[in-house]
Amino acid sequence: MGFSIGLGSRRKNRGNSIVLIPMLIGGGILALWENEGRFDYAETAADARAISTASDARGDEPISLTGPLPPGGTLTPLYLEPLTGWHQVVAIAEIYCWDDESDEDDLMDDMELDWRAHVPRVTENNEVTQRLRSGTARLDRVVIGETTVEPAKLKLIDDDQALDLTSLSLSTEAVELGLVRVGNQLVNRAQALDDPKLGDERVIYRAIPAAATGTYFGSIRDGKGHPLDFEIEQSIISGFIGNDGIFHYLVNGERAEAVQKMAASISALKWRVRGFGILAVIGGIYVALSAVASLLYMIPVIGDLANGAALVVSGVVGGTVGLLVILSSALFHHPIALVIPLGGLAAVALYLRSLKGRAATSARRRRAGASSAAMSPPGESSRDPFADRDQAALEALVHVAMSNGDISKRERSFLDRWADAAAIDQDTLEQMIEAEAAGDTTHELAGREDLVDLIELALADGSLSSKEIKLLRRMAASIDIGARDFRALVREVVGAAPMEPASA
Repeated sequence: MGFSIGLGSRRKNRGNSIVLIPMLIGGGILALWENEGRFDYAETAADARAISTASDARGDEPISLTGPLPPGGTLTPLYLEPLTGWHQVVAIAEIYCWDDESDEDDLMDDMELDWRAHVPRVTENNEVTQRLRSGTARLDRVVIGETTVEPAKLKLIDDDQALDLTSLSLSTEAVELGLVRVGNQLVNRAQALDDPKLGDERVIYRAIPAAATGTYFGSIRDGKGHPLDFEIEQSIISGFIGNDGIFHYLVNGERAEAVQKMAASISALKWRVRGFGILAVIGGIYVALSAVASLLYMIPVIGDLANGAALVVSGVVGGTVGLLVILSSALFHHPIALVIPLGGLAAVALYLRSLKGRAATSARRRRAGASSAAMSPPGESSRDPFADRDQAALEALVHVAMSNGDISKRERSFLDRWADAAAIDQDTLEQMIEAEAAGDTTHELAGREDLVDLIELALADGSLSSKEIKLLRRMAASIDIGARDFRALVREVVGAAPMEPASA
């Protein structure tokens, strides 16, 4: 009998999965997307204009009003006499009864006794009747200072706490139901919490206290606080994630403290939705995969492995999808967030460019410093020991520039600047270029500084060709600079520049 019930339950669960899968995955994705662009009531509160009295308000504008909270406001929670000093009291009724804890892979239904909000429809609960009910009690009239605030749609941000029932009086209804106080709960018999039995009931209370001073966020119309509706774009999921665009809040404390509470509230709300949204996507994928894995359920070992694999895959895929949705929505709704990563990339690019510029400048300064110690422009002194060296170095530069068959504009600009710095006129430079084209020149380097200039020239067009690398290595070898030192010298000039040519 149990076996047939289990199979019927599995068929029913598989039928439900067809509806459950798109609901979980689609609902999770929609919730994650909308959550990142939701109405930011904390930001609106921070920007709201602070006023001292209702008469200071100007039309439908976001305002904040801070003032004393009169202690006389009363509310009447379920099964208790009227209370003062609280914004809200929530009564949560539960009953001790049976429930079916089986899943779609169980061949037998698994029944369990526990506290539940409602009585599940199973045979074991046929004789169980729930008498207690849940409910929320709030103030019918909210006053801050001398301003009345419309209680409808008013939202409370402060955390709730367990309500101490020790000194509170029970209502007539509670007495008639035979309820007694046990700790912070009402139960239908004194031993219900320590030794619960089928049909026992209890009521748990959570309450938000009212401070001496509070801050209202919303709008003022006709001298009263009213909800300000921002009429945001909403979806079918908006109600589930609490995104209604209504600005109408009462918070304990001065404005600065209240704004901080609002910021903490929306941050916690966003993270909760993110967590539940990702779990919903993971759950939907798992339901789909486990339906396939259940076909292997009766195969020893393989069935367990398939179910475990379904769990791992759904976690990885669902988590990745959820994170991508969060990131995409955040960038879509807050494009200014792109400024930070793009700015970082730009800063890195500028830094690398500056390294190359500083290296080139440093090399030129070394060459200019060595030359200026004893060099005069060619022709001014025929006995200048540096004049021949500068001439030979420029010839070597021309040789490297011509190694690819022609001189690019950037290379020619480099040669012109180098010649000007060495006081070599343009006619002499043109003669060197013509001689190089005719193949009538030989080239020797005087030292490391000349090789640095050659490397700078070769990189003037943005890359090193194969011919340029081979030529530079031969010239480096002529002044006893090996391959390792040559590579280090290139890096010194342009940072970690690639040694392989950009193009052949």
